[in-house]
Amino acid sequence: MAITAVLFIVELLKQHSVQQSLMFAVTWAFITTAIFVGSRLYQPRKGIECALCNDTPETNDNNIKKHGVKMKVWLSMLVSFMLLLPFPARSAEQEFNYDDFINNYFAAWVNVQNPKASTDDLEHYLSFLTDDVGYQHLPYSTDDSRQEDGKKGLRKGMTYYLGIHTEYSAKLTNTAYGHNVIMIEFDTQAKGVHPDNGQLMTFNHHSFEVLEIDNGKVSVIRHYSK
Repeated sequence: MAITAVLFIVELLKQHSVQQSLMFAVTWAFITTAIFVGSRLYQPRKGIECALCNDTPETNDNNIKKHGVKMKVWLSMLVSFMLLLPFPARSAEQEFNYDDFINNYFAAWVNVQNPKASTDDLEHYLSFLTDDVGYQHLPYSTDDSRQEDGKKGLRKGMTYYLGIHTEYSAKLTNTAYGHNVIMIEFDTQAKGVHPDNGQLMTFNHHSFEVLEIDNGKVSVIRHYSK
């Protein structure tokens, strides 16, 4: 327990999340304990003295067997405990692949805007977002705070406009990222029929988006375009 506590505190001081720090501490505490248990199983059989454990090589065979059984039980319990835990991630920031995420996110967005976009395409795009995603698109939406029903609201709005385009194309022109923030720029050309009044729409937009990332998903979208 002492080892776990020390490692946990050290990881927190490195500004890792509580979950990551706990998993790291538990994992390495298990590894060190397993090594100790393994050595304690090996040493009595070889008649090796453990100065730290006050063992003597003269221990009789019965004691060695009893000692070995106890240590095996402890080792089995440790292994069983670790199998119940997910493998720890050292750092979400280090493992997150910004380039892949940007490409996959943008491709999902384009598919939602295509003339034959389906609800499956919409759900795939929404899978990149947190449930409480915040969305801002001035002047239509001025609040960028995260809302409990953020994804639900986007689903409702995007479903209403799903499939309205008769033509759509978009090109990613610039990206930048770091510290759980992504910036993308893209050009859009589209034609369609507005669902409210049935009027034909034609537009060419240059858009700029800032995406905040939380645990590998978009938590805030700030969209800027004409």
